[in-house]
Amino acid sequence: MSGSNTVFRRTALEEIGGFATGVITEDMATGMLLQGKFKSVSVGEVLAVGLAPESWLDLLKAERPVVEREHSVRP
Repeated sequence: MSGSNTVFRRTALEEIGGFATGVITEDMATGMLLQGKFKSVSVGEVLAVGLAPESWLDLLKAERPVVEREHSVRP
C-alpha cells in the first residue's frame, strides 16, 4: 500500500491506535499496521499524479532506508 493519496477509514485508524508516529514514512507504517487487521482496496483509475524514480537503481537507492526503518513496525 502506497501512502501517496491513500485514504484510511477513521474507525480503522482508531482500532490500531491512530496514525503511526516515530518513523519517517508514517503513511507506509500505518498501512502496514492496518493490513494486519483489514483488507485494502486499490482503485483502478488515476485520481492523482506524482513523481516517481526514473530507474530501478534510483528506486532502490530511495527505498532502502525506508525498508530498513519500516522493518521494525511490521505486524
